[in-house]
Formats: sequence, structure tokens, C-alpha cells
Amino acid sequence: MNLNVLKDSSEFIHYNNPAFPVYVRKGNLTSFTNLEAHCHWHDDVEFLMPVKGHISYHVNGNTFLIKEGEAIFINSRQMHYGFSKDISDCEYICIVFNPKILLSITEIQNRYVTPILESYLSEFVIKADNSSHTQLRSMISRIYSLYVQEEEQIELKAISFLYSLWEALYHIIQPYFVQELGSTDTNLNTLKKMLSFIYINYEAKLSLADIANAGGICRSKCCKIFKQYLNSTPNDYLNSYRLEKSQILLRDIQYSIAEIAYSCGFSNPSYFSEIFLKFKGCTPTEYRSKMNHQLK
Repeated sequence: MNLNVLKDSSEFIHYNNPAFPVYVRKGNLTSFTNLEAHCHWHDDVEFLMPVKGHISYHVNGNTFLIKEGEAIFINSRQMHYGFSKDISDCEYICIVFNPKILLSITEIQNRYVTPILESYLSEFVIKADNSSHTQLRSMISRIYSLYVQEEEQIELKAISFLYSLWEALYHIIQPYFVQELGSTDTNLNTLKKMLSFIYINYEAKLSLADIANAGGICRSKCCKIFKQYLNSTPNDYLNSYRLEKSQILLRDIQYSIAEIAYSCGFSNPSYFSEIFLKFKGCTPTEYRSKMNHQLK
């Protein structure tokens, strides 16, 4: 379930069928370093529903607690990530799909799909105690069940279910369309630039000034933006991303711990081990041993 975040902060989504842009899977927060995914965006829309536990979702600087039985809709091209505030795991259903799958008929595109995609609405929380939201939660479960059972003609059935899901969403959030589109969030665009800089240059020695310069802002504002949108310091976020990259290399025994530390941008192997232990609860050597044991 680890995210494949590209250098422009977007996520490369591994659809269930590469020829059909729909991603349906169950995941756990424990699959991410420190129970926190990396901030990312994608052209696709996303529905996430906890089935065991709860998850905090950060969307464009705002945090939402999504409890078991609730769900959240994330609109296209929004900066977002899920995490745990209380270090507890969450099992969830995640449905991500490219809205172009709904655009085969121009009338449907113009009346029902584009108004949502181009509205000011970045997210929408689907409540458990709201009867008008029941169909949305039900459709999320039905779509997941469809993929678990691996039914025949799954793509045709999935399209039918996705239209029903979108219809339910449209009826609920249609009133929001009359509201004015807010001004462009320049801080969000600045964050995207700084994250892109980290994803491209994480192997090099980076300072707070380097990250701030990538966004064209001062160090103080850089820290404030990271705190606002990611609830993290720039350095902690950088180290977290480096750890994600190091985990991939640790599965290959041809690389020494020192080689991996330096190739991922850590100043020395000792600091790498210290940070790894802090975020993962074990040393790089222990992690490698555990992974190799699982592969046998």
C-alpha cells in the first residue's frame, strides 16, 4: 500500500487493471512509516472509508477525523494524505478512479461531472449518522465487494456502480455549486514546489534554506506552510521520505547499510540508524533481517 509519489508530488496509481483506471483495495495505516502517508495529489477522485479504527485526513491544510463507518471524498488534484494522530492502526477501503471513465456522454459530463470537478469543494466528509449519506457508504462497500469476489465482466459492473456512486454524491453536494470559488491558495502551490524539490533532490545534502528557496519564500514561512499543510517540519518530512526510499534498498542485500544511508541523503550511517529506529521502531539491520525472513 506504500504510495508511489512522483517528482511533481503526484501519485502514480497502480490500477487493478492497467487498462481500466479504477483502483479498489483495502489497506492499513501500519504499511506507512510512522503511520503517515506522504502528501500527494492525483487527477483521480478518491473515496476512503475506515472499516476498523479511524484515520485523520489532511486536505489542503485542513484535518478531518474519519471514524469507522464514515468516509471521505477527495476531489481531483487536491493535496492530501492520511495519518494517525494517536498512533493507532486503521483498516480502510480505498477507491480511486479517473473521472474520465464517466465522460462518455457530453450531457453527463457537462451537467453532473464537470460541476463537481471544477467546484471549490476539495473534500466532503460522508457521515455515519446522516441518512442522506447512506447510499454513498453502501456503494463504496458494494464496489469493494465486487473486486473482492472477482466477478466476471467486472469492468461493466464497476462502471454501473461508479455511476450510482457519483449520482449519490451529486445529489448531496449539488447545493455547494452555487457558492463562489475561493481565491487561489498560493501557499498550496508553494508547497507543491517545495515537495517536488524534495522528491527530486532527497539524495543530496539539503538544508531548510534550500527547501524554502525552492518555494521562493523565507525559512520561517517554509516552516509555517509545512506545519499548516503537513503537520510536520520540513526536515522531518524530508527524513520520512528518505526512509521510504531506503526501505526499498534494504530488501536488496547487495547494498551495505552505509551505502544505503549515503545514497538516500543521510549524512552518516549512525544518523540513518537513529532516524530509522525513531520512525520504524527497529534498526535498518533488523528491518532487513525481518524482510528477508518474510521472503523465504
